[in-house]
Parts: sequence; C-alpha cells; structure tokens
Amino acid sequence: MLTLTYSEVNMFKKITLLATFAAIVITGALVASPTTNATNTATCIDASKTKNLVYKWTGYEKVEISTKDGKAPCSDTNMYFSAFVMPDTWDKNGFNETAIPQKLHRSVTVKLEARKANQKVTAKAQMPAACKNVQIDLYFAPEQKVITKTEQIGGRLITAKHKAGTGECVVVTPPKPVVVTPVVETPVEAVTELPAELPQTGASFMTTLIAVLTASGVYAAVLRLRK
Repeated sequence: MLTLTYSEVNMFKKITLLATFAAIVITGALVASPTTNATNTATCIDASKTKNLVYKWTGYEKVEISTKDGKAPCSDTNMYFSAFVMPDTWDKNGFNETAIPQKLHRSVTVKLEARKANQKVTAKAQMPAACKNVQIDLYFAPEQKVITKTEQIGGRLITAKHKAGTGECVVVTPPKPVVVTPVVETPVEAVTELPAELPQTGASFMTTLIAVLTASGVYAAVLRLRK
C-alpha cells in the first residue's frame, strides 16, 4: 500500500485543483468562440463615416447610397443631396476660386435607418435653370446654405459633381403696371339769368329785385338771418 505524507497529499490536491481549473477555462473558450463569431457578424457599423458607405452616381442628378456589405447602421444617419448655383464666371475646372461663392438652390434629405440591413436609398437633385453652373453635393447633415472661402462642407462631404450651364439665361422683365388716372368732373354752377333791364324806381323795382334775390338764394339767407 502506497503511503503519502501530509505534504504530498496537499501537493496532490493543488495539482488536482489546477487541472480542474484549466479544463474549465479551455471548455469555456471553446463554447464562447462560436458566440463571439456570431456577434461580430451581426455588428452594426457607423454610417456617419464615408468609408462605411457605398455610393453610385446614375447621372448628374441621381445618386444611390447604401452601407458597406449591406450592414445595418448603428444609428439613424441623415444626409443632404444639394444643388448649389455657382457664379457665371466659373472656369469649368472643378472646385476652385472661380467656383465660389455658391448659393443653395434646393436640397433633398437622405436617411439610412438604424438597425436595418441591406438598405439602398436613391436621391434625385432639384436642379435650377439649365443655363446655370451647378455643383451637386452629397454630404452629412446639417444642411449647407452657402459655400464660400470660410463656409464649406469640409469633412462632411461624401461625393460631389459639377455641371456647366448650357445656353444663355433669359431675363424676363415683367411689364410695367398701367396707372389709370381717375377723371374728376368739375360741378357746373347754376347761372341765374338777370333781366335785361331793371326798373329804376317804384314797386316794380322792388318786386324784380326780390325775385332776383330769391332765385339766387340770397333773399332766403337774409330772412334766416333776420329771424
């Protein structure tokens, strides 16, 4: 029969505990490994970074936007597809000093929804008159109103295109309003005809005078004053 000393028994117990612990760790790693791989496959991406987006122009006015590998964005991602009017003096050599200042013509909002995989959004720009030079930008929010030396989209820009205007812009001058001057009619005063010859003396003179005064309204006014 094998007889172990006290110290040998303690050593044997320690070795047994270490072996059991190692077996538990290895088993746990093997069990956790498939779970970890599954989690990585389902991980969302930050769609607010250009490197995680895929875009495709389908003409000067349309663009398609999706996420890389069709993965779901971690949060809602808002973008704008905007048409900016460039100066008529643009030299048609891309974005340079002659391309600014620019003024926003119109924007279209673009949104990739959170936790939704395999999204593809198509945006169509609202263009100004064909005679205008236009810069079309796809960029992350907020919306840009003007583009100058100091106010630019910068790192928010995803992609952009330029389009030269065709033809000449025709300025339509609205007709001048016709001013109608109202005609003011001047009232015609009644003319009291006097007799060709007034009597010089006597009752006939007074009668004639009263008749004249009555016709002109003076006599009635005198009577009112006397009352």
